[in-house]
This record gives sequence, C-alpha cells and structure tokens, in this order.
Amino acid sequence: MDNFKQKEERESRIQLAIQAITEKKMSYVQAAKCYNVAKSTLFDRTKGSSNNRGAPRKMSNITEAIIVDLLKFMSDIGFGLNRKDVFIVVENYLKESNQRSLFKDGKPTRKWYSGFMNKYRKEISPRKVSGMQTIRAVATQPAIIDNWFEQLAVAYNVHNLGDKPFQIFNCDESGLQFDQGKVKIICRKGTKNPKKLAPSNEKQMTTILTCCDAFGNYLPHQIIYKGKHVMKDWCKGGAQNVYYNSSSSGWMESEHFLSWFETVFLPHANKLSGFKVLILDGHASHMSLKLKKKALENYILLWRLPAHTSHFLQPLDVGVFKTVKGAWMRIVESYLTKNHFQSLTNRHFPAMFKDLIENGGFKPENARSGFKNTGIFPLDRSQISSKKTSIGAVFQAVENNNIEYLFDSSTVSSPLVMGNITNTPNTPSRMSTREFLLKSFATLNNAVQQVGKDINKSVLNMLRDQLTPTLNKRVQKSERIKRPANYNMTSADAIAYDEAEQALKKQKLDEQAAKKFTREQKKISTATQKAKNAQKREEKKKVETKSVV
Repeated sequence: MDNFKQKEERESRIQLAIQAITEKKMSYVQAAKCYNVAKSTLFDRTKGSSNNRGAPRKMSNITEAIIVDLLKFMSDIGFGLNRKDVFIVVENYLKESNQRSLFKDGKPTRKWYSGFMNKYRKEISPRKVSGMQTIRAVATQPAIIDNWFEQLAVAYNVHNLGDKPFQIFNCDESGLQFDQGKVKIICRKGTKNPKKLAPSNEKQMTTILTCCDAFGNYLPHQIIYKGKHVMKDWCKGGAQNVYYNSSSSGWMESEHFLSWFETVFLPHANKLSGFKVLILDGHASHMSLKLKKKALENYILLWRLPAHTSHFLQPLDVGVFKTVKGAWMRIVESYLTKNHFQSLTNRHFPAMFKDLIENGGFKPENARSGFKNTGIFPLDRSQISSKKTSIGAVFQAVENNNIEYLFDSSTVSSPLVMGNITNTPNTPSRMSTREFLLKSFATLNNAVQQVGKDINKSVLNMLRDQLTPTLNKRVQKSERIKRPANYNMTSADAIAYDEAEQALKKQKLDEQAAKKFTREQKKISTATQKAKNAQKREEKKKVETKSVV
C-alpha cells in the first residue's frame, strides 16, 4: 500500500473512532484500541486542538483550492499551464501578496509542486496536449460568432426562413483515401510497431462535394479525381445522379464548383419559392464573381462562415463527415480483402462510393443533427457553447486588457469567478472545492477576494506576455494584406508595377555604386595626399642635411 493510501485508510479509521466517541458508544480508550489510533489523536480531534494533519502547509486551503480551480479552468480554455507556468503564477502571487517568505528566495520548490500535485491528484493531473493553430484560435472570438449569428437572424426574419428547413443548405468538400486508418490487430504480447499489409497507393485522395438541407435531404454528390481527364472506367458502376470531374491537384477549383452550382444546386433550388441560403466556407473556389452573379439572379444568399470556424459551425463537418469517414474505412477494408490487398484505383471508386451511399454513410438524421448542433437551424446561438469559443475569448480579453471578461462565467465555463466571490455559480454536477471552502469559511471572504485578485493579475501578465506578440503580428499581417486590396490591378498595371520596381532597384544599385565610387576616390585622394606629404618631408630632410654639411 502506498503512502497516500495508508494516510487515507488511517484517516477513515480516525473518523470512525470519532463517530463512536461522539455517539457515546465507546470511550477514548476503547475507540483507540478498537480502531488502532492513538488516544491523544482522538482527544485532539474531538476537542478541536488540532484541525490539520501532518506538517504545516506552505499555503492555506483557500489559496490551494483557488490554484487547483485555476489550473482546471486554464486547461478548459485551451491555455493549460505546465510546471514552469505554475511556478510563475505562484511566485507572482507570493510577490503580490507579500508572502515571499513562505519559500526560500520567494520561489516555490519542486518538492512543494510534487506534494501539491499528489494531494490533488484526484482533481488534476499532467496530460499530453494536441495543438490548435493560433489563427484558428483567434478566429473563435465570441464577438465574431455573435455578429455572424445576428446577421443570419436578420436574413431569416427578412425572408421568412425561420420555419423552412428545406431552404437552408450547407455544402462542403472532404477527401476520401484508400486507407484503412489506424485499426487495432491481435498480435504477440510485447510486439512493438506491428505491421499490416496495405495498398501502395493508400495516400491517394479523391475529393467529394456534398450538399444537404436542414431537413436532411442530400443533393447529388460531385466527385473530383486527380488527373487532367476523367476516364470512362472512373465513372462505371457508381450510384445514380453522381457527377464526376477531375483537376490536376485533386482538389475543388472554382470552375468545378461553378459547374456543380449550375448543374446540381440551381435546378433543385429553383423548385423552391422565395430566397434560399447556402452556407459555405470561405474557400477561394466558392467566391468567383460569376458564382455570386448566378446566386443573386436566382434569389440565393451565399452565406460565408467566419474564417477558421468550420470545425464547429459547419453542419457537414459537425454531423456528417465523421460518420462518412468511419463507414468509408470499413468499405476500404472490405474491398482490400476481396481484392487480396491489391492496390485500389479510381476504377474501384464509383462502386465503393455507391456502397457508402446505400449503407447509410449519408444519414438524414446526421444532417439534421449537424444543423441543430451548430445552431444554424433552428437558429440558436446558445448551441455554440463557451468551450468552443473559450480560446478566442482569452485573445479578446487580453487584447482588450479586460481580465473580468476573461473570468466571467458567462464567457467561459468554469467555477472560477475571481474578484467577486458572491457570484460563484452553482455547478449542477457537484460543488467545487473552492465553492465548498468559500461556504465553509465565509468569514475569510475578504481575504479570498484578495487572493483571487492577486492570482488574476499574475495570470493576466503571463497571458499578455504569451499572446501580445501574436496579436501584434496579426495586426501587422492584416495591414500588409489590406494595402494591395486598395488597388484594382489589371495585367498592364502588374507589368508596370514590376517595371517600376525593377527601375527602383536599379536606381538603388546605381546610388550604391556611386557612393562606393566616391568612397574609393576619397581613399585614392587621401593616399595620394599622404604620398605627397611624405615626399615633401623627405626633400626637406635632404635640404637640412646638406646645409649642416
């Protein structure tokens, strides 16, 4: 039994002994013998002489509870703290609260950290993280999402679309590979890096364009192969009403999307009266001028998602494609087995995709779930929980220097509401450690407020140091992008711009050459003058020598 379990077991025996004494079932001597606990310990506990077990703590229970909730909160919003960060927060807190004397040199030690993590190991533990791109994190600021939903609500109200799921559409592309994914196999115990036979072209990808409405109806799919031309064999044996095309990269290009829009989407949309909304991401292939003109002529609102938010705002990404990818992997495995693990090619794709459609890869309920969980239909901003925008909220708070906004319970889901203890929210699952302590030690209200404010300041300073360079870089990048956007350039303008740039470079080179020539001339002149002066000194010396003789 490890040390922690021994302490827990001993504490349970102490509590049982105290209960027997308080209920007058046993005397101190009897309880001590029965539960194998020192009589002095029972006496101290019942008389209130000692409330704490073990060695004296460096920090109070209140402070430790706040730090624990802080660590959980920072992890929830995507800014989890490592050991070094914890040391920085605690050190800054000790400095702000004039308690540097608690540790040598005012810095927490590894021994303290180890004991702290062991004490609260049922609530917090170190974990490896998966990264999130900064540009995606910045794009999830709540203000951006709020504004997008407000504009969508206006469109629904103006065009009476709030109760018309058949007229709200979403389209998106996804890639399918001849890959089984990471499947588990049974192998000899202790085997490292087991292998399984796979096709040589498993990384070959084929793009599919999918579109559905908020009721769960799917429009015909479009397939984009990688290649200059579409071969006949690449279209045989497939499902009806599936369109095939190709591109040199295998990705969707503007002409392919326009072709699908005119061939597939418009015939379906024109059967419906009134305005329609087509929600799509801001990919370049979706934004051609001809496409926008066609959409306006046919009463279709092209509704772009905010940049880098498709992972939680795109209905197809949220509700459909995960199921599609799982079903596709099973189909690939089945075809590989039938073909004795020979390479699968585009010739096999139509029949495999047909199986995907017929075997429930594209389920209506998944499409409806995607629209509902993104809050697009029925329109409900609250479906986008604060956890999905919490990292963006941090950027917004640090950028606006508003720490109260960062720790507001309505902004991020956390029981940690620093600076105002009376507003601690009630968690439905269980009472948090800090909330329990706050109710138990109400008399320490002011002290806890000060602790919260000090830790607030420490966290904000640390976040500002980490995020300010990123925010500044984002502003500079935005300015660099905006400058050329102010000009409507033609090909002739571009050629003239290049010529002017080359002339400017030549002028700079000429100026540099002229300066270099001037410097060289000055050096030559200086050297010549030195030589003349030396010659004059020699002649003068000779004259003086003759006169002496």
